[in-house]
Amino acid sequence: MSQRPFLLELQRILPELKRLHAEAETTIYLDANFGHYRVRIGPVGPTEPNGDTTATPQRRPIEIDATLDHLYVEGVEVSPLPTRHAIDQHLKTTVILHGVQIHIHDPDGAGYTISLTPPHAPELRVTHTINLAGDDGTRRLNNLQQTGDLARKAYGIVQRDLLQTLKRETAQRRNSSVS
Repeated sequence: MSQRPFLLELQRILPELKRLHAEAETTIYLDANFGHYRVRIGPVGPTEPNGDTTATPQRRPIEIDATLDHLYVEGVEVSPLPTRHAIDQHLKTTVILHGVQIHIHDPDGAGYTISLTPPHAPELRVTHTINLAGDDGTRRLNNLQQTGDLARKAYGIVQRDLLQTLKRETAQRRNSSVS
């Protein structure tokens, strides 16, 4: 993930997001490399107890509903594709998660943190799990879920997938309009 906040990366790729009024919101639907996404960029809201808006257009809540085709858990790493090492080892130490549905709420759009407490705790459901790592895989997966690391790492994957796909699509639109 870039060092730049997620919302700023989105605004760099889609400049029209910079021009949204403070009370406006927008939704992006995208089929990308690793999943299908609905990204809702909310309005700039009051951040002070007295109702003053101190947030800037660079700080907006982002809510993402994602369906990822697969996630691979190898050790404490989570990725959308298995590593070469895991493939060479016939995925013996891997837990494969199929049909991962995740709902993520990023309160300020920075992309570094997500809310892990209700009512904005991420929801993560898995349609099917293939555990090739045995008891160790079960322990690792349970630990990743309980600490919230699975949701955080999935959010990083979602961010990279969204940004790469948007960059590619934007470049293709520019190239086709030049021709």
